[in-house]
Amino acid sequence: SKRSDTIANETDRQVKIVRIVEDGARVEPGEVLLELESEELRNRVLQNESDVSRAEADLKNAQEDLEIKRLKHQTDLESARLRVEIAKLELQKYTEAEYPQRVDKAKLDITIAKEELSRARTKLDWTQQLVEHGYANRQELDSDKLEVQRKEIEVKNKEVDLQILENYTYQKELKQKQNEVSEAEAEVERLVKTHESERARGLSNLESKKTSLEVARRQLKQAQDQLEKTLIISKFQGQVFYPKSRRWDERTIEEGASVYPRQT
Repeated sequence: SKRSDTIANETDRQVKIVRIVEDGARVEPGEVLLELESEELRNRVLQNESDVSRAEADLKNAQEDLEIKRLKHQTDLESARLRVEIAKLELQKYTEAEYPQRVDKAKLDITIAKEELSRARTKLDWTQQLVEHGYANRQELDSDKLEVQRKEIEVKNKEVDLQILENYTYQKELKQKQNEVSEAEAEVERLVKTHESERARGLSNLESKKTSLEVARRQLKQAQDQLEKTLIISKFQGQVFYPKSRRWDERTIEEGASVYPRQT
């Protein structure tokens, strides 16, 4: 059975004929039947290839940036959670160890001061008796009286120190420790929210880069397909016949002539 095929401009644009077999020529399989101007399409393919390379690089950068931020967030979050644990331990140490220890020491200081006051008073009484019997002078008595006064002041100071510790210092330092815990916990929450926001933007950017790459690849494929259509090869052995001329159609088929899309 006879085989036939129609040769046409399959590109999407008007182009010039670069080479064409003569009307009535016999051709073999693989022989070039028609070659259309392709420089513009070749440039377009090169540009699209560049666009694809750039889109692939942008996608890779977006992926790496997302991973870098994920790892940084993970490290920052671990550090922030560690600061929460440390702040809580500091609070626990203060309330359960440091503060009770300071109270005990302050009370011990008061006890010691009172004991020293008691001894000073006893010594004063004894010196006073010695003075009355002529065994000690007034200077020794005055010195012992001064020592008693000094010890009384020491007891009062130690008692005031305890009051300040219990009523003021403790409240201030407790609130500072509690605030450090709250700030550390707030930092963890801030990091989590910041990461969620950055991740959402990163994923959106990643999807945008993927879409750009898909578009670039699709445009490259279209340009390559168009470029392939500028060279028409014989599929089988046969003879070439130009279409019969039509009086209303003045377009000629020859090298250098322009052909429209789908023109045979």
